[in-house]
Amino acid sequence: MRRRQLAKLYDTFYEPIYRFIYFRVGSKEVGEDLAADAFLKFWRYAKEKGKIDNERALLYKISRTLVVDFYRKKKEVSLNEGDEKSKDDDSNLLDLQKALGELDDIQREVVVLHYFEGFSLREVGEILERKENSIQVIAHRARAKLKDKL
Repeated sequence: MRRRQLAKLYDTFYEPIYRFIYFRVGSKEVGEDLAADAFLKFWRYAKEKGKIDNERALLYKISRTLVVDFYRKKKEVSLNEGDEKSKDDDSNLLDLQKALGELDDIQREVVVLHYFEGFSLREVGEILERKENSIQVIAHRARAKLKDKL
C-alpha cells in the first residue's frame, strides 16, 4: 500500500475509528493514541500482505484488538471502568453511554459496529469472528435491552 493510499484511508476512516475506540475507552487521549496505532498496524499489515479485501473491516478488527490489549495491560476486568466525563457532555450521550455500559461486551460491540458505524451484520460477524446468525441474535437482544434502558 502506498503512502498516498494510506493518507486517503486515514482521512476517510480516522473519525469513525477514533469514535469506535473512544466509546470503548472513554478517554480522548487514549482514543487518539490507539486510533493512530490502528492505522500504523494497518499500514504494516498492508505492506506485508498486499491486497486487502475489506479495508474498513480490517481497521475495526485491529482497533478492537488494540482496545482489548489496552485493558489487558491495565489488568482491568470491565471495559466500562476508567470513563472520563467532561463538564459539557450532553445528557443524552451520557444516558446512551450508561445504557451501553449495561450491555455485555459482545452486545456493546455489535451495537456500536452495526448501528453507529453502519457495518452490515455480515461484516460485524467478520470483525468479531462469529457467524452472521449469531450476530443477528446478539443485535436483537441488545436492542431489547437498550429499549428498556432508554
